[in-house]
Amino acid sequence: MLQLSQDVNFVWRLAKATHFKSKVESTRDKNEERRLAYLSRDLAARSLELDPDSAAANKWQVIG
Repeated sequence: MLQLSQDVNFVWRLAKATHFKSKVESTRDKNEERRLAYLSRDLAARSLELDPDSAAANKWQVIG
């Protein structure tokens, strides 16, 4: 069975959700916003490692 951490589609979607969550936190807690933004960036990089040809992974690497 494939683990979710090895599924490029799951990882880039998690990066996307984390990115959006960081935007929500921007009005509440700047440290949490920063932490989530860095996490989103790291998740996007991981998704790109899993599949360098994934258009969505590339998109969220640029955004994140």
